[in-house]
Amino acid sequence: MRIPHARVIAPIFIAAIFATGLAAGSVWAQNDAPSIAVKGLERLNPSIWSKGKFTEVEVLTGSHKMLYFAGMTPNDENQTSNVLVAKDMYGQCAYEYARIKKILASQGATLANVVKSTVYLTDKGPEARADLRKCRSEAYGAIPQPADTMVFVAGLAGADQLIEVDITAAVPN
Repeated sequence: MRIPHARVIAPIFIAAIFATGLAAGSVWAQNDAPSIAVKGLERLNPSIWSKGKFTEVEVLTGSHKMLYFAGMTPNDENQTSNVLVAKDMYGQCAYEYARIKKILASQGATLANVVKSTVYLTDKGPEARADLRKCRSEAYGAIPQPADTMVFVAGLAGADQLIEVDITAAVPN
């Protein structure tokens, strides 16, 4: 599918970044490749297996510190390859939310700071949905859950991955 005007939109977006003064200094991604220079941008990779492959969390500091998470997956964060911590929906979900909480805490935040969540699932069945509801209810507890989108997909990056969660959080400075 061709996106109309894509050649026009991308340069305008990049020009807008520079025109608003957000661009300054030099920012390097985890693999030492140059990135768009953005003042206040920090890239975090708390997991060993993702270093040099992609950025797990981007932190943008301005009036609020904004945290943009890549999709959290059920891969063991202490391994160098894609080793799953659980084979079931509930176990994978609980592990992902535990990782999210840990990373949020490292930035002075909690799930109360999450402003948007997207959950990708490979199973539309009632049992998988019940496991997801239970997991999220336990993770958030009394905290109101953020704006959320649930997307059903044919598959995720790893063959046995059942769920992937990405979030955006805002932390006041």
